[in-house]
Amino acid sequence: MTNLSVGPSIKSSLSVRFTFPEDVIEKEDESIIKAIDLISEFENNSETSLEKYKSMEIEIIGNIYEFGRNNKYPWNNYVLIGSGSLNEKIKINCSIKENSSVNGEIDTQIKISGILKEYLNRRIVIEDCTSIP
Repeated sequence: MTNLSVGPSIKSSLSVRFTFPEDVIEKEDESIIKAIDLISEFENNSETSLEKYKSMEIEIIGNIYEFGRNNKYPWNNYVLIGSGSLNEKIKINCSIKENSSVNGEIDTQIKISGILKEYLNRRIVIEDCTSIP
């Protein structure tokens, strides 16, 4: 029989993390702005909201109201989204980025990304919109 000597005793600590079901549930992405929140900000103070978001790339989740094509040059396609609440006066008009597509159906939720350009005629105008999976 052989004896093995390892030298002085070494203490080590072991850290264990248990995962509970609530840890596994997918959390809502806080970087995505809800359409209802963006619209509320513009309803409360459109000038301050425009200053805050203008020229920023933002990600929004909201309900699709309609798809269409502008009837004036540059004839780009757009999707009109909102929060889905009744009597909503402000909508978000997203011009779809060239060579890109946005998929969805009326009255369903969509996540989009784009650059906020302006607030005009009760429309929050966002350009270069693309879908977020």
